[in-house]
Amino acid sequence: QPSRITDESSGLLIGGLSAMMGIGGGTLCVPYFNAFGFSVHRAVGTAAAIGLIAPFTLLTAPLGMRLAHRLSARTLKLLFSLFLFATSARMMVALFLA
Repeated sequence: QPSRITDESSGLLIGGLSAMMGIGGGTLCVPYFNAFGFSVHRAVGTAAAIGLIAPFTLLTAPLGMRLAHRLSARTLKLLFSLFLFATSARMMVALFLA
């Protein structure tokens, strides 16, 4: 189980990245929960429940927006594609090794 500081830091990071990339937080939460031992069903359910408390993104969206606007379009696309690749690769490895 992650520590409280890890949980809180991860929440800020996931919220900020989600806002910057214009994606739902579940895209980041499900792999995070899965990495800490949640079954995929529990991870998806928990991420859905978090969506009910999404007003927190109102606090992190401006930060993500400012960061996104400081990056070039090419850099932002590169970072987003690398993130999606890493996430999908991790899930594929877990799928075939399970």
